[in-house]
Amino acid sequence: MKVDLVITGMHRSGTTWMGRAIDALPIYGVVHEPFNVDHGVRDVPNWYLDHRRDKDTKFALKVVSEIENGTANFRWTPKWKNPVRSFGTLVLGTRAARHFRQVVRSGVEKLAIKDPFLLMMVPEIQRQGVKTIVSVRHPGAILLSLRRLSWPIPTEHLWGRDPAGAIRAREHGDIAAICAFWNGVYLPVLDLLRKGSGESIFIANHEEMFNDIEELEETLRRFLEIGTAFPEFSSFLRNSTSGETVNPSHKKLHDFSRNSSELAKSWKKSFSTEEIRYFDDNVGEAFETLNSWKNG
Repeated sequence: MKVDLVITGMHRSGTTWMGRAIDALPIYGVVHEPFNVDHGVRDVPNWYLDHRRDKDTKFALKVVSEIENGTANFRWTPKWKNPVRSFGTLVLGTRAARHFRQVVRSGVEKLAIKDPFLLMMVPEIQRQGVKTIVSVRHPGAILLSLRRLSWPIPTEHLWGRDPAGAIRAREHGDIAAICAFWNGVYLPVLDLLRKGSGESIFIANHEEMFNDIEELEETLRRFLEIGTAFPEFSSFLRNSTSGETVNPSHKKLHDFSRNSSELAKSWKKSFSTEEIRYFDDNVGEAFETLNSWKNG
């Protein structure tokens, strides 16, 4: 099987939801986060592989080939505080490894990879002729999500690259840091779109796409070339975005019983006028460029 689709975007931008949506299509098997340093394949060199680094590109292409032929080797770190569980994992494999084997054995027609940490590899993915869905969420909304989970802004992921001053911004507060990091990881996609070279890219605008689920479904079906089949796809899109949740549980990683339309725009209520202006000044043009892209 060949990898036919990559789903990416900054972490906390909605890639998991999109991966679940594609997983609802019985023709697709979705491999989740093989390039996650913590629980992906062995020897991932760093977070957010970068198409400008030869070693990152070679590693990514090697792993994709291994995924396609079913030989990808997922990492395992024993947890000595829980030896029984560690022994079980040694025998059966990690959750990621078990899921990968399940996908390989499922007999699906097509493979997809869902991985936020391929975002800076999008130019290479496009060179390989693979369709790419890029999830885009405003950095203000991402910052609120990180705060809720008590996750840091991982500016260290860009050490040695620093394409947007991410490291220097760290000392100016988390709003400056998230803007710089967001600009940095989306820069390769922005460069492509500014050149008009994104024919096989679908931009999933987190702030807008849930306003009209029927339109979202129609454009996704057209992009994926799947016609009107697979009612389970339609059901997932509607059922996972029409719940009541507007304020997610404090530590809940993902919520698929949410009011997505309200959630997508509620982040602005948490920032002052001055802070909103800072976002506009530092990411406004880039955010507009991504979200004005006309999906095929």
